[in-house]
Amino acid sequence: MCSENMGLLDPKSDYIFKLIFGKEVNKNVLLELINACMRGKVVFVDLQLTNTEISKVLEENRFMRLDVRAKTKDNQWIIVEMQSRNTKDLIERDVQYQAATLVENFKIVDDNGNKVPEEERNYLYPKVVSIWFVNENFTNRVGYIHDSYRVFIATDLDPYEVSTDKEHSIFIELPKFNEELRDKDDTLQSFLTFLKDPLNRDIQSSKILQQAYDTLKQVSADEKVREIYRLRQETDASIISERNLYALEARKEGERLAKIESARKMLKKGFDISDIAEISGLSIEEIQNLK
Repeated sequence: MCSENMGLLDPKSDYIFKLIFGKEVNKNVLLELINACMRGKVVFVDLQLTNTEISKVLEENRFMRLDVRAKTKDNQWIIVEMQSRNTKDLIERDVQYQAATLVENFKIVDDNGNKVPEEERNYLYPKVVSIWFVNENFTNRVGYIHDSYRVFIATDLDPYEVSTDKEHSIFIELPKFNEELRDKDDTLQSFLTFLKDPLNRDIQSSKILQQAYDTLKQVSADEKVREIYRLRQETDASIISERNLYALEARKEGERLAKIESARKMLKKGFDISDIAEISGLSIEEIQNLK
């Protein structure tokens, strides 16, 4: 068991999230979480955990490894992702993950078990639901949960309408969820509270969440898991620092080029070099070189 001074690892880490929700022994916990995210639109009764590595749709795409992927008895596929940061590409990644899953698993038999003619197979693809838990806000929307479908946009003549439910995405922005205002009867809100505050005593009255909490304690007590977690955290911090550095350098270069362009325009209009230097912030030598 996890000792008090050792502390629990963060279930919002994708690595720890997978160890809790991606294990066969906790399939019932995963099923409860997925159904909570569906909010009564669909109720799944069983799941089969599947390979989380999927082939690329295009050769140019990056290799894709999911956090959790499962299949239902009626050939529906469910992707569950924990994302610690807003990497600015969540929608693009979601499209690729769903597309790759569809390409890999289009039907070769119909619902009655009859083999589908080859020329018809490309049109009989399964449903895919992707669920993203994001630990940074990435939309300007007020709510914390957002459903996305392929839709017909509303016009003056026709209303907004879902064109197909075969591609359903659910995005949950964890910072926008206030666990202090949790509805105790809302299963999804209880799961979100667990992710943000696993030590919250109120949610441990649920057998499912107690099971998730016990698993978190077990993995937190595993020295190998803690070491991998530490190394991953250090790597993530390094990547963030590197990205911030690149962003800073790019911004500085953009500002410099803008100053140069402004200085060129002032030179053409006959401004004095000293005045241009004062206005643009460039050195007199830099401006003389522009001439």
